[in-house]
Amino acid sequence: MKKLVALFLVAGSLLSGCGATTSTTQSTSSAQASSSSTAISESTADSSKEQEQIEKKKEEEKQKAEKAALEKKVTEAESALSQAEANPTKENYATASAAIQALPENKQELTNRLAAIDSTIKAKEAEEERKKQEEIARQQAEQAQQEAIAQQQAEQARQEAIAQQQAEQARQQAAAEQASQQAQAAAPEQNNEQTVYVTPTGSKYHTHKCGNGTYTPATLSEAQARGLTPCSKCYGN
Repeated sequence: MKKLVALFLVAGSLLSGCGATTSTTQSTSSAQASSSSTAISESTADSSKEQEQIEKKKEEEKQKAEKAALEKKVTEAESALSQAEANPTKENYATASAAIQALPENKQELTNRLAAIDSTIKAKEAEEERKKQEEIARQQAEQAQQEAIAQQQAEQARQEAIAQQQAEQARQQAAAEQASQQAQAAAPEQNNEQTVYVTPTGSKYHTHKCGNGTYTPATLSEAQARGLTPCSKCYGN
């Protein structure tokens, strides 16, 4: 009996020790779980914070890139404007206008400068057109003057040709008259040298042997000097 009681006491003691050990183990596991949960929470918070920093950095880089791009566009617009101001042509104006249109905002000053360039180009074109019209008018006036001179010279040449023709006609007419007068003056002499036929005892001179008798040739002047008269048959008087 005493042995049984002793055994029961030993068993109770052992059971009591096992319960204490189990309780201690459970407490330890619970503490570890709490610590692990805390660590996970802290890790999640750190990860979220790191992600926020990454996003923030990306946004800053994006803004920096946009700012650099805008500054580049502004620089390009300024350069194009300066070139257009130094050499105001339509090509340079178009380049500057496109560069300014590419700017998102704050471009009123550049737009004003562009408008001034446009005014300069238009004024230059108007001046060139004026000079062009003046040159056309000058050339037309010069051509008209040359045509007038050419017409005057042609008229003068025509008048000279007419005068020369008239002078030639007058010369020819004078020559003809002179020749006629000379011919008329020479006609009596030629007539006096005309050959006629006479007889020794006849009172007439003939153009040929007219009737019976002895006919001998003589000049008209010789026949007239002898007092002979023309034969009515030969001369039809």
